[in-house]
Amino acid sequence: MFTDFDGGQISRTDYFQSRDCEEGRAWLVVHGGCWHVLIPPRCSCRPSVARARPVVDPNELEGWRWRLEIAGQRFQLPRRQILSYRPVLPQPFSPLVRTLHLYASETRRHGGQSFFGSIEPGIQLHATCRLLLLRESEAALKRRREGEP
Repeated sequence: MFTDFDGGQISRTDYFQSRDCEEGRAWLVVHGGCWHVLIPPRCSCRPSVARARPVVDPNELEGWRWRLEIAGQRFQLPRRQILSYRPVLPQPFSPLVRTLHLYASETRRHGGQSFFGSIEPGIQLHATCRLLLLRESEAALKRRREGEP
């Protein structure tokens, strides 16, 4: 998987031709302090705020992964689906605020001219919103791991 940036936005990627996209997995790139997330085209949410929180995952080296929550949809972000550094955890009960850029489509050059003029081919920015990085106490994470509410 690769991504290229131009002016602070993703301009090229092979994500939309990947098996991960077909299977509904999201990918994350942290660039310039912003979270750039590639999501499958069938996810049409336009959030005003999104949340990311760590969840226990025994398959991960450090025992946790990020989970991104956008308008009722959840995307798991294990280390293998993060193309940049993995964002550090905030302190418990001290949310960090970031910017989230969602990308859910790619346009291709077609023959002819449209009524509204030509549409530039490439990756299209789908939505931008605030992102809250949340972390509960270690006890709450332990209860969730053990299946308690």
